[in-house]
Amino acid sequence: MESTKFAPHNAKRLKTFKYISLATCAFVALILIANNKNALAKTMPPILVWNPGCYGDAMLRMLEGFVAGYPSLSDKVKCSHSCDYTDDRRIETNASAIIFFLHEKCPIDGWPQHRRADQTYVMFTAESPVNTLPYYNRSIMTDTWFNATVTYRTDSTVAMPYDRLVRITPDTPEEDVWTDLEVLNKVRNKSALAFQVVSNCNASSGRELLVKKLSEFMPIDVSGGCTQRACDQNCYWQKMESHFFYLAFENSVCPQYVTEKFWRSLRALTVPVVLQRAVLAGVEVPQNAFIAADDFGSVKELADHLKALQNDTKRYLQHFEWTKRYRKSHFAILNSPLCTLCQFAHRQFEQDLTNTVNLDKHWTTKDCKTNFVQNFLIKN
Repeated sequence: MESTKFAPHNAKRLKTFKYISLATCAFVALILIANNKNALAKTMPPILVWNPGCYGDAMLRMLEGFVAGYPSLSDKVKCSHSCDYTDDRRIETNASAIIFFLHEKCPIDGWPQHRRADQTYVMFTAESPVNTLPYYNRSIMTDTWFNATVTYRTDSTVAMPYDRLVRITPDTPEEDVWTDLEVLNKVRNKSALAFQVVSNCNASSGRELLVKKLSEFMPIDVSGGCTQRACDQNCYWQKMESHFFYLAFENSVCPQYVTEKFWRSLRALTVPVVLQRAVLAGVEVPQNAFIAADDFGSVKELADHLKALQNDTKRYLQHFEWTKRYRKSHFAILNSPLCTLCQFAHRQFEQDLTNTVNLDKHWTTKDCKTNFVQNFLIKN
């Protein structure tokens, strides 16, 4: 049997075919790599934290359900979707979303240079408009800059309240439901009237003025960074257990700006006292779960009411009717806002999410009461 021999020109053709095949393989490999990267991005969209400053490490802790200040929370939360949170700016052009924190401790040093049309820019803040507007760069952060918001307000793209009450259902574990005896024992352990721990001094709400005036009519235990009396976490929780009321006066009076001051007090079964009832409009909290200063005609009336409740267990217990309908568990354990943000990033691949946020309408001090306490005190 004769063997086949290639002529010289056939050898050249074979060599050319070899190079073409290699080039084709390389091209196919690049396509596969690109497709794999795209598939990976769809599986785990990269979310870039542009200025992690004050929140960087906390984000990962939040993903695990960690909330600072609560000593007994679970440290695990499972998200229905997976995302890759990072602060590596080298992935800027590949990020599905870029988070910008608006906070005095999170300075923005430089700006993204290349923005994809389908890339979501997210405004992320836990502070009120009064506290964040000074950190806008409106020449850059125009009304077409952000596509989404993550704030404490319920009308945000992703609502991130400091906490929230969660209703009891037939599936709620027994240990997650308050019993009447538990509530009664908590109340029986109280002996002092009211306290406040405050670290943000000279707040725009003017809360210091109200506390000063209120102290003329009732005893108030005031400690924290704005006083000469320090109070660590152990001190804080001891006071929370022993006092009937906590003065949960916020540094600014803005819609739904209800911080940990309120929620920690509520969870500890110490009735929170807020500045304005309307602030909680849209927040699922029973009206009798807290007391609002503006429900009273004067500071003295407010003080007299608190002192009367201290001496009337039956009436005081009415402020805990909410425990019959809502779970003990903290909202952050059951619903991580960052899990929701991750779900939002996944939806980018399923639909057009190119809406922009009008900051002048959505995030403005016009809705805040800058002289609330001063106006309240005029009545006295």
